[in-house]
Amino acid sequence: MPDVDEREPPGDVPASKPSAWAMWRLRTDPAPLFLFVVPLVLYRVWEYRLPSVAMVRFNYADDVCAGLALLVVIAITRGLQSALRAFVELGRGIAPGTYQSRRRLWAPLLVLGAVAYGLVWAEILMHAGFWFSRAAMERLADSALAHPRAARIGGNCWAGLYYVYDVEIIGQTVVLYLDEDQSTYGFARVPGFTRDPVFNIPHLPTTEPGLYRDFPARAGFQDREGERIMHDWLVVYSSYWRVKLGWS
Repeated sequence: MPDVDEREPPGDVPASKPSAWAMWRLRTDPAPLFLFVVPLVLYRVWEYRLPSVAMVRFNYADDVCAGLALLVVIAITRGLQSALRAFVELGRGIAPGTYQSRRRLWAPLLVLGAVAYGLVWAEILMHAGFWFSRAAMERLADSALAHPRAARIGGNCWAGLYYVYDVEIIGQTVVLYLDEDQSTYGFARVPGFTRDPVFNIPHLPTTEPGLYRDFPARAGFQDREGERIMHDWLVVYSSYWRVKLGWS
């Protein structure tokens, strides 16, 4: 008789390695799910390069709700993965967790959420976007000053990472509006200002600190203010909505 070991394999170890399809179900690797989540988070965070989002956070409530919904989807998906793994293990007589991936999901998600939170609240994307786009904005501002009549019908063009919907010239100030509807938010090159915030309220005396006549005047619900972002460039935003969305 040939010398053959005819002992049965232990009950918690499979007699042969599972197929690739079975291994995929047994591993419950969280990496594909994490790689699916990362672009979604980055896409939402990318919107915070815009002054209307970074300074006023119009998207904040929607992004919080979207984040909570995404966490629910992730939890449900991981639960289904675990249930499928347990089903396959039970059917093949495999000890629980024998082939389970050692990668973790929640710790990387926590890091991703912390990074996204920091980028949003520190307004890093807006500053980085402006830095990258500044040369194009300088050219657009110079062209507007050189051809003011054309600038009145200008805009509707890209300046770096930003789409400029409208251009306004007030003295030597050039305002590039980045919002399509209200013409309230954007960037302005304001030569000669000395302090922020900059504003222009018609009835105030010229001795008022921060008052600068070469800046868009407050009118109706447009209470535009400017805050320095780099050298003589300002972020133009609504102080009313920035404060209101902070407490309402």
